[in-house]
Amino acid sequence: MVGHTGAGIFAGNEIQASGDPRQHAINTVNNMIANNFKWLAVEASSNDAFTMSLTREACQITGGKVKFGIWDQNLAPDVFNKCCRDNAAEFAIVNVESPEEDAKWTTTYLDALVALGLPGGLAVIYTEGAWGRDSNKTLKYRLRNFFSIPEAIESENYQAEIDDMMFLSSQLGWVDIDCGPSVYINKNYPSSEYTDQIALTKGRFSVYRLGDIDATDWAEFAKWPRVTTYTPPAPPPTPPSPPPVNTTAIMLQIAQLCKQIEAGFKPGTGDLSRARLIRRAAESTDSEWYQAREPIKKALDASGA
Repeated sequence: MVGHTGAGIFAGNEIQASGDPRQHAINTVNNMIANNFKWLAVEASSNDAFTMSLTREACQITGGKVKFGIWDQNLAPDVFNKCCRDNAAEFAIVNVESPEEDAKWTTTYLDALVALGLPGGLAVIYTEGAWGRDSNKTLKYRLRNFFSIPEAIESENYQAEIDDMMFLSSQLGWVDIDCGPSVYINKNYPSSEYTDQIALTKGRFSVYRLGDIDATDWAEFAKWPRVTTYTPPAPPPTPPSPPPVNTTAIMLQIAQLCKQIEAGFKPGTGDLSRARLIRRAAESTDSEWYQAREPIKKALDASGA
């Protein structure tokens, strides 16, 4: 996901509300390039289609330096998925801050979002209110390779600082490299208050400034770390194939078993018949017998036993 590659910006309605959306989008993207930010996520429900297209174009003319994506908390999942497709989003971020919001994102809707094949990948932004600290509740996102974006809301809650939220992410099942917290900054709250812990992110972070980012913010962001390189983890090795079954040894065991059965065989004792005992042996949980059970059963059936 783009979150692995470096820092990003969450945009609310500031581009559309600026009075000159085109120029504001261009200015935002230019500031991002100057400060080494890699991706811009625009809130779908706060911007009309025209503003979305202007912002996407401003990102596209950078030649890939800034990726364009969509996030939202208010849209229904099917509407959100359609918005991502219709606006040619390069990545998408699902916003989940309560059990009710999580419940809306069924596996059907998540699979539909995955099926869009967005090149920049998928992420989920959340607070502790979504799942508590129950990693089982995040499994549907982790199995679909959603990047983790916990909200560090120090400007509202001193217990939601960067280190707190990164620890929450780990408790919810994400490994360190798949987590990049979002720094949520209220109006009139100095972004410098986050500088003391920003190094913990190793350059994987994003910023949401309630209102709009100003020159003081950009100057502070320039001090924060950035991801230099990102190497995706290697796929897990293919497990070795099980050793071949020694069918000759098994057939010898069957022959020996037949002799033992015949020696003690008595007419009228159906449960001790050759076919039943051999079949019971073939259904054993012993590894070699277990692997050979189907060929043995077929051989018995073919012989008429």
